[in-house]
Amino acid sequence: MTTRLVSILLGLLALVLLAPVAPAQSASDRRAVADTVAIQLRDAWEALGDSGDFEKAQAEFVRIFDLVIGYAGDDQPDLFEDAAFAVRLTRQLPAADKGKAMERLRYLRDNDTLARTLAFLVDEKADILAGVYNTLDTLRGAQGKDDRLNEFATLTAAVCVVHDLPLVRQINENQVTSESPEKIWKFYAGNEKKMYYGLKGVPGELLVFVVDNPATLNEINWALSNYSGNRAIGKQFFSIAYDYEHFLHNKKKKVTELGFNLPNIKKYGGVCADQAYFAVTVGKSIGVPAVYTTGRGGQVGHAWVGYLEKQGRTAAWNFDEGRYEEYQGVRGNTEDPQRKGMISDSDVSVLAEMIGASPRDVRRATAFLDAARRMDDLARSRGYPPPAPAGLDDMKARGAAIGDQLNLIEQSLRLCPGYTNSWHRVADLARARRLSLDDKQRWAEVLDRLCKNRYPDFTVDILSPMIDTIEDVKDRDTFWERLGKTCGKRKDLVAYCKIEQGKMWEKTGEKGKAYDCYKAVIDEFINDGPFALEALQRAESMLEDAKRGDVLLELYAHAYSRTTKPDFAAVFATQSNWFKIGNRYVYWLERASDRRAQNIKSQLDEIRNAK
Repeated sequence: MTTRLVSILLGLLALVLLAPVAPAQSASDRRAVADTVAIQLRDAWEALGDSGDFEKAQAEFVRIFDLVIGYAGDDQPDLFEDAAFAVRLTRQLPAADKGKAMERLRYLRDNDTLARTLAFLVDEKADILAGVYNTLDTLRGAQGKDDRLNEFATLTAAVCVVHDLPLVRQINENQVTSESPEKIWKFYAGNEKKMYYGLKGVPGELLVFVVDNPATLNEINWALSNYSGNRAIGKQFFSIAYDYEHFLHNKKKKVTELGFNLPNIKKYGGVCADQAYFAVTVGKSIGVPAVYTTGRGGQVGHAWVGYLEKQGRTAAWNFDEGRYEEYQGVRGNTEDPQRKGMISDSDVSVLAEMIGASPRDVRRATAFLDAARRMDDLARSRGYPPPAPAGLDDMKARGAAIGDQLNLIEQSLRLCPGYTNSWHRVADLARARRLSLDDKQRWAEVLDRLCKNRYPDFTVDILSPMIDTIEDVKDRDTFWERLGKTCGKRKDLVAYCKIEQGKMWEKTGEKGKAYDCYKAVIDEFINDGPFALEALQRAESMLEDAKRGDVLLELYAHAYSRTTKPDFAAVFATQSNWFKIGNRYVYWLERASDRRAQNIKSQLDEIRNAK
């Protein structure tokens, strides 16, 4: 790998539009393709309406999409959207419920904006399709004669994908359950003018972090009446008094005894989880996308606030409120309200770039990614290129190599740089060793222009599989070293890069170099987070394999002596690096029949038995 590539790859994230890509076809050819696609889509929709045969319609729409992929220009995003939408909708409806597919189709064909918004927002691998479309039925049933679901298309779609299952949240010992989907939709639509960012122009990908509101309707209205228009809801974290009696002495919290709800949290206070829950839920109630974020430092876990903060004409996610200094260098995690799994705050942060994209741009970004994936399937099955449109037999199809697939992904990101699915597709291709050195260089440049310093952890996520598939181990080592240095104050990322270096050297048999990498993390970050424990465990495994018990005891003695002893209640102290390292140290001392084991065990028991 060249020095130039290393330099390019070290660029991190900031929104800059890519240079336009010249269309592959002439203007007359593009018009002919557009006319052909429009006619064929119209005929296929009419045939489906007459026959109700979704299987036949799906095959026809896929054929038309293939034609678009092969012959439409990059400057014809409307064709990609129209064809991809048809494929998605006719695949989702029968998969959700064959018996209800035609009735739902008729409704959605009459409400085109909603149909497109929902079909493109759905993640067919993660969402429960039956739940999504049952929720749509529920919302329709609650509308009455004045159906406004299409008017609030992004809100409707967000409610459908978030509430495909009952929404339940666990905040330490307290459990909260959201209101029904129709009540949530009615609250937000009825208060659209009071919502901080509005609703109609906000992409569904951001609104999912609003409508996943777990509070009761009374609490939501209380929050709206007290905090409407608040531009910095994260600061509400510190408006909640901290319950030190619980933290220091493990006494039951007042808010748990008297009822866990927003007014009571405001009145009686709580710990960090309750402070974060309060601020986040208030934010959602006034229309601010917000997330409850957690992370682990060297001593204890913590919860803080992430919310979309307006910055002039743009916006950015703020993850600093309630995030004490110890956690500034620790990656946060939050629940993805749509897919129900955990995601990093870095993925959420990049979604801020969507605030400048219209819902239409987001749909088209999704369509271009769909096209890239479909092209890959066609190329692998030798089904590419598709036949040229009738009357245009001499028209040349676009290529189907990896570079051509990447070009389609690039068009997706030109439309919406915050569309993280496209970024992850590039990372997946790198992970599968399908990117050449030139591909990596090109995409490093794209990342440099689109990303820069705003999202370092997201950039590390995307670059990591590119590094892992670089053949020359010395080049990989150089990159990990330099990338780690660019991570600055992000201790977790610096440690991650160093641990990856160690794992790399282990695989190549360079045990000494690997151990040095792990030891560097232990020396520098032992009090900063659980990532230091990973380095310690890897170093331990190496020494155990080498039958170097003497060095292993020295390592644990060194690590334990450098770790800060916690000074709070046992229920929290046992989560600390100090306690976990001490426990493991005792294990190895006892195996070696070392008298020091009893002394260390006594220190741990003192904390374990504290009240």
